[in-house]
Amino acid sequence: MISTITDSKIKNRKHAAQLVSQQLKEYHLQNGVVVAVPPGGAAIGFHVARELGLPLIVISCKEIEHPRDSRKSIGSVCEDEKVIHNDDRGIPADYISNQINRLQHSAKVENDFYNAGKESIALADKTVILIIDKLSNADALLACINCIKKEKPLKIIVAVALAKPEAANIISGCVDEFLYLHTDAAHFENDFDTILDEETQHFFKVHDKILH
Repeated sequence: MISTITDSKIKNRKHAAQLVSQQLKEYHLQNGVVVAVPPGGAAIGFHVARELGLPLIVISCKEIEHPRDSRKSIGSVCEDEKVIHNDDRGIPADYISNQINRLQHSAKVENDFYNAGKESIALADKTVILIIDKLSNADALLACINCIKKEKPLKIIVAVALAKPEAANIISGCVDEFLYLHTDAAHFENDFDTILDEETQHFFKVHDKILH
């Protein structure tokens, strides 16, 4: 299922999170987990998890850039998962292998950074609310979704602030529910200012103190 949440202007990531939380209020204090894709998704995920009273973790997902066209990707990776759809058979196998190794290492470093000091959270039989701020390419989430599915969650809901229609159509076919705010950046009052990793890590520490 795919649905839009609002026609109003979006002020910032906190406002986006408030709109998402209102749509998902039935999951307040239920058997769920918010999974955020950093960095922007981590900021939105913090506010959603806080509103819904749910635990929060990060799963980093990295797109594999096409070697001859930086506007395209040939797949994506998480720390323990990869998705490759190499339609161009001219791409060298060693390039793909090197990119997978490099990006999976980067994903592990990012996961360790954000989830530092947090207990491991099992996703089995839980409703997973997967958050990202911008979805211009399905590869921004595909490996992450596959990683989550391996844990056999009850349901996967993806919530996105800004989603391009093609990417939204692909991702919606991979999950139980897909929610987005807009497909046009003109509906945002700013372009979601760059957010620092340290700032989003602070969100996570604050969230853990609230839950405990």
